Amino acid sequence: MSFQSSVLQNSREDISENAVRARSSSVGSEGGRTSQTVLGVARLRKVAVQQVSRIWHAGRWQNLPDFTRLLLIALVSTYCLSWYPPFTQFFSFTPAETLAGLRIWNVVTYGFVEVHALHLFLTLLVLVTVGRSLEEVWRGSESPGGSTERLLELAMYVLFITAFASVLSFVITFGAFLWWKLRPEYLFASSAGFYAGNVALLVAYARYRPEQTFPSLGTLARFVPVRTFPLMYVNTIVSLVPLVPTLWLSGLVTICAFVGSWGYFRFAKKFQLPTPEVAGAPAEFPLYMLLPEFVMHILQRVGIMRGACGDPGTTSLEDGSTEQRDDSARRRATAASLLDQHLYRSATNQDAVSPTNV
Repeated sequence: MSFQSSVLQNSREDISENAVRARSSSVGSEGGRTSQTVLGVARLRKVAVQQVSRIWHAGRWQNLPDFTRLLLIALVSTYCLSWYPPFTQFFSFTPAETLAGLRIWNVVTYGFVEVHALHLFLTLLVLVTVGRSLEEVWRGSESPGGSTERLLELAMYVLFITAFASVLSFVITFGAFLWWKLRPEYLFASSAGFYAGNVALLVAYARYRPEQTFPSLGTLARFVPVRTFPLMYVNTIVSLVPLVPTLWLSGLVTICAFVGSWGYFRFAKKFQLPTPEVAGAPAEFPLYMLLPEFVMHILQRVGIMRGACGDPGTTSLEDGSTEQRDDSARRRATAASLLDQHLYRSATNQDAVSPTNV
């Protein structure tokens, strides 16, 4: 009996040692995975910081206009603060928590809290690329006070699209939960990032600079015109949803922001929304202007776009449209008024400088 008890005791000790080894190996593998994830996130953050420092040392930071610079400061600051989880939870957009806690500010603040290093880098590219041109469009040729007021209109436009996208996503999410039996966990998904703001800026750029090209892209600029940038951005964010399921709400926000931005410029005249007047910009902003040329040609051949002109950057005034003729006449009257003011000022200055004959 003593021999059998000793054998059982030894076997039990062996089993316990093997269990401890297996548990330590599993803990070690999990710790290794966690450490690799942390290292990956740290590398992405390091790349984002390097890109920001490169922009700073290249002198582009000093040349950036005011509104773009403020956005960059705000987004980089919130990205650093997002490492503190309570900050992100308080300002991000979560449909269930926003409704339960009446956190109305979340419909706007989520758009200025960056939590992903890759999206922060993408946002920096969008702001540096189109920020200066959009501020020039909104400033126009007015006095300094008037240009500041127009920049406030640009800021209000971005805030409006950010809030519109979150509210529409909120309605769609709860509608799907009530009528299509959406799983409850989808109501607790959160979204944080400048998704709606990027779409708003890109759609505005496509509206007022439809034929703008970037020579640095070379031959690629022919196949990637500026007017397709909004759809490219939407497609990029939505295509990441199967890889990162937690981004489904951000993808929905991006789609809603695209619809809201296009509708803002499409019906700006009807609802008297504040928009800049740009010489040479198309009078209308139909949805087909954001499509690639080969898609437009296919739709024309099918017969869906029979009334659309081939060049989205130009507007035909020979189709008898009263609205387009009125817009053209208004533009000519504005140009004539500006010319008269310029001639009057030059004549006044010449009279003041010329000597008086007594």
